[in-house]
Amino acid sequence: MKDFYKTLETFGKRFIFLPASMVLLESNAGIEKMIKYGFEYPNADVQENIKQLINIEKDTKKYLEKFKPSEKFINSIQINMINACNMRCKYCFADGGGHHKNNVMTKKQAKSVIDYVFEHVNGDELSVVIIGGEPMLNMPVFEYILHYCEEKALEKNISIRFATTTNGTLLDKSKLQLLDSYNVAAMISQDSCDKRTNDYLRCMANDKESQYDILQEKKQLLLAQQKKRAVHITITPLNKNFAETAICFYEEGFYHVHLDFVKSEMPEFRFEENDAGFIKRQIDILSEYIIECIDKNKVISCHPFTDDINRIHNRIPRIRKCNALDGLYAFSPEGSIYPCDVLMYDEYKIGNINAGIDINMKMEKTGGVSDECSDCWARYICGGKCLAEVINSVDENQKFICSMRQYMAERTLYIYYYIQKNNPDYLKNYLR
Repeated sequence: MKDFYKTLETFGKRFIFLPASMVLLESNAGIEKMIKYGFEYPNADVQENIKQLINIEKDTKKYLEKFKPSEKFINSIQINMINACNMRCKYCFADGGGHHKNNVMTKKQAKSVIDYVFEHVNGDELSVVIIGGEPMLNMPVFEYILHYCEEKALEKNISIRFATTTNGTLLDKSKLQLLDSYNVAAMISQDSCDKRTNDYLRCMANDKESQYDILQEKKQLLLAQQKKRAVHITITPLNKNFAETAICFYEEGFYHVHLDFVKSEMPEFRFEENDAGFIKRQIDILSEYIIECIDKNKVISCHPFTDDINRIHNRIPRIRKCNALDGLYAFSPEGSIYPCDVLMYDEYKIGNINAGIDINMKMEKTGGVSDECSDCWARYICGGKCLAEVINSVDENQKFICSMRQYMAERTLYIYYYIQKNNPDYLKNYLR
C-alpha cells in the first residue's frame, strides 16, 4: 500500500482507517492532522495514543508484506461430482457445468479422493464443498461423500464443515432432509426476483422450463424449515438492481445473501463506467436496509458486508481473496487436482490423487497478490483478486469491479461503526 492510512466519508461521517492493523477512527480535522504529521515525521511530538497507533500500523504492514503462504497442505476442498448441469446460465464459467468434460464421479472414486484428502489434511478442521455442474444430479455419491467424510473425520478427530451451491431446481423434501441431517450449508442461486431477467441469465438446458417458476415452489419447502437459508446472486450488467433482489430474498425469509460479481469475458457481461453510479446507489440501498435490520434487531447476513465484520472487529486482515493453493484444492470426478472450481480446466491441472500436488510455475507466479491490490487501501478487507480473476479477468472489467468492491468496503466499515455506536449487543451475531 502506498499510504499508511485512508480517509473515508460515508453516510455523512468522516473516518480514518488504518488498513494493515484494521483500526477505524471517527475523524475530525485535528486527528487527521496529527496522524498525517505522525506518519510523515516519525519523531514528531504527537499524542501518545496516536503514536502507538502509528507504530502498530507500520509494524503490522511490514509483517504482512513479508507474509508467505504456508507449505502445501489441505484444510479446504471442493469435490466436483459431475461434469453436467440441467441449466445453461449465460455467464457460466464452467462451460455449461462441464468444464469441457463429461465425467460422473462414482462412489469408488469419491472414496479415493476422500482417502487422499484425509492423508494430507493439516490441522483439526476441514471444509468440504460439494459442487458440480449441478451436484444434485449425482445424489447417491453426494450422500456417500457426506457419510464417508464424517466417518473419516471421526476417525481422525477432525471437525468437518459441509457446504454446497445448487441451482435448486432438483431440490425435494428427501434431499433437504439429507442436507440438514449433515448440517450442510446449502446455497441456492437466483439472480433476480424479476422472472424475465432471471430466466434470461439462468436458463434451463431444455429451454422449456423456468428456473424462476421452479424455485417459487422449491423456496416454500426450503424456507418452511425455519433454518438459516442462503441464496447467491451473481451481479451482472443485466441485473444491476441487486439490492432490490437481495431485499426481496430477505423479506421472503432468507437469512444470508451472497453477492459476487460475474466472472466472464463475454462482452455482454462487461460493465461500463456509466454503470458505476447505479451500482453504488444499490450498495447504499442494501447498506441502509442492513442498518434498518440492526435497529430492529432483525439478524441477517450478507456477503461481503456482514461477513467481513468479524475480521474487522478482531483485526484479522485477509491476506488473500481465498486460500486456493494455500490449503484449498479442487478435485474432479476422476481425481485430478486443480486450484479451485473456477479453474477446473486442463491447463490449470496441478496433480492427481495418485501423484499428488505439483504446483507449476504459472500457478506459483499468479498465486500472489497483484501490484494493484498491494497498493489498495481495502487490500486486507477484500483480500485482493482471486486466482481466477488474476488469470482470466478482462482488465477494464476488473478495474470497475475492484472500484465497486472498494465502495462496498467503505459501507462495511460504516456498518461496523454503526453497530458499535448504536447497538453494540448486535455485534455478537457476527463474531465467531
